[in-house]
Amino acid sequence: MLSKWPHYAKPIFALLILTITYLSLAPIDHPPGTNDKFNHFIAFFALSFWLDAAFPKRGFNLLKFIVLVDYGLLIELTQGTTSYRMFSFYDWIADIVGILLYVAAIPLLQRLPVINARWFLQGERQSIPTSES
Repeated sequence: MLSKWPHYAKPIFALLILTITYLSLAPIDHPPGTNDKFNHFIAFFALSFWLDAAFPKRGFNLLKFIVLVDYGLLIELTQGTTSYRMFSFYDWIADIVGILLYVAAIPLLQRLPVINARWFLQGERQSIPTSES
């Protein structure tokens, strides 16, 4: 099962990219009572996790960070070209905060039994302190 982790992660990551792109560019209103910045934060936290899981041979490196930051900027720039959406610098900042908080959460995520398989495959697991150490 662990060896299948990247195979599940890649289609999930691709589906997230498609869904987020659609929701970001479609002429739809945000549901009432939702916080747009929180939605950006959650979306990019999830994208960070699934991008990291989809390509587990390297940690969350600068390339992964730049890809997601650029994707967020591309969405905002594209929204600025539509008549029904607008560019928002603060949405882009919320995207970046989601990415950075994922990076900060990695030590906690590595301790969760199901999620830690992502790091186990990479060989990072032996360097994580456990309660048995």
